[in-house]
Amino acid sequence: MKLVERENIDESKWRLWFEKSRQSQPFLSLDYLDAVSKNLVFLLNDDESGGMPLPYFEKFGVQALYTPVFCRWIDWLGENPIKKEVLTEFLATQFKVVDIYFRQELLSGDSTDLIYQKVTPERFKLNQQAKRKIKSFEKTRLNITSEINIEAGVEFLRKELSNRIETLHDADFDLLGQVISKSHKNNLLHQFSFFDEDELAGTIFLIETEQSMLYLKGTCTAKWKNTGGMYALIHQGIQLAFESNRTFDFGGSRVDGVRKFNRCFGGEDQHYYGYSWNDGPIWYKALKELKNKWKKK
Repeated sequence: MKLVERENIDESKWRLWFEKSRQSQPFLSLDYLDAVSKNLVFLLNDDESGGMPLPYFEKFGVQALYTPVFCRWIDWLGENPIKKEVLTEFLATQFKVVDIYFRQELLSGDSTDLIYQKVTPERFKLNQQAKRKIKSFEKTRLNITSEINIEAGVEFLRKELSNRIETLHDADFDLLGQVISKSHKNNLLHQFSFFDEDELAGTIFLIETEQSMLYLKGTCTAKWKNTGGMYALIHQGIQLAFESNRTFDFGGSRVDGVRKFNRCFGGEDQHYYGYSWNDGPIWYKALKELKNKWKKK
């Protein structure tokens, strides 16, 4: 196996692997990886018939393999994946700190079982809560539009979510804008919004893939959240997915409340896997522990 720097990767070969992988989602496209990753190398097998991206960041001289924000998982594309034991040993040697999510169980040792939700046309069913909320929104007679306005949408998300989600920082919304802009450039972006007296009051961004419609990020104001705004927006996205014979992917959130919301539409749990270790220097471990404690306050 070999490590290949991003600038040396055979882009045509990677895109071919990506197109052949029915489960890859947008997370493994080069455009998406370039947008979300701080640094990026690729691990290829010896005959270069397959490989996987390795996003990493470096802090105080320590390289950490990580799953970038807005990226649910990493996966192997192409042929001849490396055996679990060999891959685990290689990553442990290359990266002292690891916090990575994989679509498959690619490493040996313990993993964390993670879930997200998706819904197919056959399994779609609104529960009573969803029906009530959607009906409540419909009574307002507000129209949901499909016009794309990336700048206004991202700024709205920044304003509404920066204080609600502690793990999202200002730089993350800049990154989100890059992901959305590249998806729009590739004609894969959809946006649904509604307005309250000409002011944006709710919006969601979706990315179209061959198999599904992926919910990337969205929200509405507190007023319209209580009036069923998010139920109506997500329902619109689901209908768009089904019209084109796609499943609807609710994204990567593992928050219990979000899972409950997704299941209101018939969303079913799907599994992926997390691996983490910290074999960095003692001082690095101490800094990491201090940072985690600070986050919990």
